[in-house]
Amino acid sequence: QMGSSMKPYAYLTAFLKGYGPWMVAPDIDTMKFGTWKLKNWDGKYEGLVTARKALVDSRNVSAAYVMQLIGIDSFIDTAEKLGVTDLSDKQNYGLSLVLGSGEMSLLDHVAAYAVFANEGVRVEKSAILKVEDSKGEILFEKEENEGTRVFDEKYIYALNWILCDLGDFRDRPFYNLFVIKGQKICGKTGTTDGPKDLIAVQYHKTLVVGVWAGNNDNTATPGAWATTVPLPIANAFMQRVADKYKPGSYTRPAGILSTTVCTDTGAVAKDETECKKERTIYISGN
Repeated sequence: QMGSSMKPYAYLTAFLKGYGPWMVAPDIDTMKFGTWKLKNWDGKYEGLVTARKALVDSRNVSAAYVMQLIGIDSFIDTAEKLGVTDLSDKQNYGLSLVLGSGEMSLLDHVAAYAVFANEGVRVEKSAILKVEDSKGEILFEKEENEGTRVFDEKYIYALNWILCDLGDFRDRPFYNLFVIKGQKICGKTGTTDGPKDLIAVQYHKTLVVGVWAGNNDNTATPGAWATTVPLPIANAFMQRVADKYKPGSYTRPAGILSTTVCTDTGAVAKDETECKKERTIYISGN
C-alpha cells in the first residue's frame, strides 16, 4: 500500500474539476464521512486550510474531504490515465483509497509520478534499454519514445506548484530533504498503519525515484516513518546522481495566474478583508 503518497492523485483530480491549490480542504476533528472518523498522523487538526497546505502537511481529513468531493470513480480514472492498472475493480474501494488502501506496484506508482515530472506526458515503462552480444553488436535498442500527453500541463503545474514548493513557502515537513545542491525538488511520502509500508517518491525534471521500506513478511516496523527511513534514502540517491540527472524547476505555463485568498473560504482576499491570507495560483477560467 502506498499510503499518503496516493493523495496527489485526488488533488490532481480536483483541479481537473475546476478547483485549485486555493480551495478549502477542511481538517476538522469533528468531521465524519458516514460512520468513518479519521485521525491525522500527528493527532492534530489544522482547521480550515487551503488544498496546498493540506497536501503539504498530509492531512488525512482534508484528503478524505477532497475524495468525497471528486468521487471514487474519478480518482480511479485519473490513476488509470497515469498508468496505474491495479485499481480497476472500482466496487472494492471506498474513500480510504485516497489514503493508499488499494494495493499497487511501486513501479506503477513511480511511473505515475513520472507524469508529474514530465508535465503531463506519460512514457511507457521499459526495463531494457540495449542488448549487445559479445562482439559489441547491438541486438536490441529501445527506440526513443516522446510519450503521450495525458493531462494538460496547466493542471500538472498546479499540482507541482504544491509538491515542488514553486511558491517558495518553505513550510513542508523535512524541507531539507527536498533540496539537492540548493535546488528544490518535488515529492510525497506515505506511511501505512502499523506502520507496515513506508513509501517515499521524489522527482524533478530528469529523474523520479521511489523507495519502499518495511518488513517483507508484512510485520510492523514500530517507530518508523516514511520521512525517517525511505525519504533520506531517496534523497541520498538523488544527491549522488545529481551531476548526471541535474535538478531543474518548472516554468509557469500560459493560463496560470496569481492571487491571494482567505484560507477559510478560498475566495479572493481584498486588501480590506480581515482574514488569514495565503498567496496562491489559479487556472484561468476556474
